[in-house]
Amino acid sequence: MGTSGSSDGGQSPGTSGSSGSSSSDENCHNAGVQSIWENYGQGVAGCNGIPGLTMSGVPKLQTDPIIIIDNQGPPLTCGLFWSWTQGELYVPFLGGDILVGLPIIVAVTYTVPDGGFDFACAISSDCSQIGWELYLQLLCIDGCSPAGFSMSRGLRFRIGDL
Repeated sequence: MGTSGSSDGGQSPGTSGSSGSSSSDENCHNAGVQSIWENYGQGVAGCNGIPGLTMSGVPKLQTDPIIIIDNQGPPLTCGLFWSWTQGELYVPFLGGDILVGLPIIVAVTYTVPDGGFDFACAISSDCSQIGWELYLQLLCIDGCSPAGFSMSRGLRFRIGDL
């Protein structure tokens, strides 16, 4: 699990924990918002178990934490869903819970190779991002899962200055 911190109920864009000022305001770097990431919910196993979706590093202003997609077997075709809110909606034809809330955005569709891959998630110095929470989930076409799809656990991260 990632760096711990208490949940403040979530923030959406434009309602950050800072004064909303630009990155030139040095006071926003002392807002006191803990940068965290954590997994939540249950995934759905497929041929290679539950797909891994984690983070390395801390989602803090001016950092590049790494989102890690783990796959220990044959390549999988997957989509990365994300939202500003957490969800838990059982979808029978997918065989599991969608753990991101509406509206859902499919950010990337790709083939995950054996061994998985990592990608940097660049966070700028823009102070208006402090307090933003993002929720992600991986959905993969997988013939070994009950409904033909494996799903990762949810990944929540909050951008902070601590």
